[in-house]
Amino acid sequence: ISLSRYFALQQGSIERFVEALKRRLQYEHRSVVSLSTKTDFLVNDEKTRSFLVWKSQHGFDYLKRLVAHVDHVVKSYKVEPYYDPPCFHISIASFPGDIMHAASKHHAINTDRHSSSASVNL
Repeated sequence: ISLSRYFALQQGSIERFVEALKRRLQYEHRSVVSLSTKTDFLVNDEKTRSFLVWKSQHGFDYLKRLVAHVDHVVKSYKVEPYYDPPCFHISIASFPGDIMHAASKHHAINTDRHSSSASVNL
């Protein structure tokens, strides 16, 4: 489950970044997050990649609290904060391009598929 936008770190910054995250997250307890297995599609900011995803159903407040910690750390790397409103999900597959734009031309995507749930321990 992504807790930040995509960004790259230089090799020399990785250890400092990880240590800063550990300090911010050290008092957070593990939790359970439930995911919908109803498939959905998301597209990255640049519209160069599309993702087939399962979105979270429960655990939103916990994930939002984690994002606040991560946002605090990535701010010092001049990275934009996580999406507002957040969209917590697990990517199942990815595809090149903007599948939503292509589908709107062909009316090809129906995301109302199977609906059930799964849980992930974090």
